[in-house]
Amino acid sequence: MAKAKYASSGKVTKLVTVLSSHLTEFHLARVQFIGLFVIAVIKVGLGGLIQIATAFERNVECSSSLRRIERFLNDYHLDFKAITRLIVSLQGMDKWKDIVLCLDRTNWKVGKKNVNVLLLSAAYKNVSTPLIWSVFPKKGNSSTEERIELIERFLSIFPNLSISSIVADREFVGQKWFTYLSRKNVDFVMRLKSNFKATRKGKTKSIAAWCRGLAISETYHLDGVFIINGVEVYLSVSRTQKGYIYLASPVFLENAFELYKQRWEIETLFKALKTQGFKLENTKLTEPEKIAKLLALCSIAFVWCYKVGEWKHKTTKIRVCSNGHNEYSFFRYGLLEIKKILNNPMIKEAKFNQKIKVLSME
Repeated sequence: MAKAKYASSGKVTKLVTVLSSHLTEFHLARVQFIGLFVIAVIKVGLGGLIQIATAFERNVECSSSLRRIERFLNDYHLDFKAITRLIVSLQGMDKWKDIVLCLDRTNWKVGKKNVNVLLLSAAYKNVSTPLIWSVFPKKGNSSTEERIELIERFLSIFPNLSISSIVADREFVGQKWFTYLSRKNVDFVMRLKSNFKATRKGKTKSIAAWCRGLAISETYHLDGVFIINGVEVYLSVSRTQKGYIYLASPVFLENAFELYKQRWEIETLFKALKTQGFKLENTKLTEPEKIAKLLALCSIAFVWCYKVGEWKHKTTKIRVCSNGHNEYSFFRYGLLEIKKILNNPMIKEAKFNQKIKVLSME
């Protein structure tokens, strides 16, 4: 009887069965908590902790669930490497070829306090899957040391993944940073500011000066090697309606702009974690370690929603709007589907079991 009193729902049990097959080093009670939290965040999003506690599918008082969440955030040492391995395994990413990594940063404020997340993701099918992250109590750009530490953590977990390149925006530049990536044999495609100085055959000019004269919608790869920030790179330039885009890469890449365009997929990811999904920025928490733990649990929920959305799209296509864009992303499509099943007791359990099977598919 005691077990029944504190039992979790059958939905949680089924999710825990999938997760525990990957998180073999975790105590079962910890995997159960992860299952409870993932289902709760899909149901209600992230607001106050009491809101999450009320959504726990567990036969106990809400206050008990709240204390359990607080203990996890305050005291439990989460193995983030195991979470990253779980995400890669659930996505079948170890079988992907030529993975494009995206590096970017998002931030928000809680009162007067800043939350700054530096995140590395893998671009795939119009969205980026979160892989590893660091959280800082500051505003502004990341430092070179912070970026290097993040990449080192990732490469220590997956030294043999098939990585094509890493792409990032204008914040992620600098001699030490470029040199580090080159030393690690990680190709990159980085956007540059127009006033950066580039040297070629003894002549030094701004990048803008080297790249004048393009027509709108024209793309051009400059001849030869340039020295920027003390590192040899190839330059590519494209002119859009909004202006010029300048890219640097350590090797000549005919498809530099196709690679760089995948950087925008991390923007879709941030929307999924924040405004159009789990409302991460609505949490009242500010401590970096606690935000990092929330990100870990939200990342698991994200993968599940994405996979369900992709799976459902194969049989029930996402509607295309009059502007030519899909009504939903795969993530949003899956989120709404799982949310509907979780929040509607009239839907048969077989529907939920189907979505659990999707999570375990590679």
